[in-house]
Amino acid sequence: MGKRGPGKKPTHLRVLEGNPGKRRINRNEPRPVGKPMPGDLKGDALNKWTRVISSMPPGLYRQADEGLLQAYAFAWSLHSKAVAALAEGPTLITSRTGVIKPSPWLAIMNRQAALMAMLGTRLGLDPSARQSLEVRPDAQPSKFDGLLGPRRDR
Repeated sequence: MGKRGPGKKPTHLRVLEGNPGKRRINRNEPRPVGKPMPGDLKGDALNKWTRVISSMPPGLYRQADEGLLQAYAFAWSLHSKAVAALAEGPTLITSRTGVIKPSPWLAIMNRQAALMAMLGTRLGLDPSARQSLEVRPDAQPSKFDGLLGPRRDR
């Protein structure tokens, strides 16, 4: 079972707010680096990858997000294939024994839609998830930076 309650607030936000709860601040929190790459994606999945990356603020996604982004793009590709197959073919099929059952494409479409909803929330692609994102422009160095020593909250 996962951890309960709301997720922890990122350290840099706690520092900016002045750490009102006076809890210990993790100064060694890992900070992901590098730009995400599409990996082995092709066709529709690569197009979706490009659309997601270009529609979000620059620098939001890092190399550590590659797996989630690839899974989202691939799920979208499978979902659109299932929708196209259902548009061309029947939604109900008859098995060899004469039993009428739903097309396998329905299950694929539904599974991929659920996966996209979950991954989209984690990636900040739905409106409620975007509300919690904060993208600050790169701060211009002040003439007073370094006057009292190096900054430790960056």
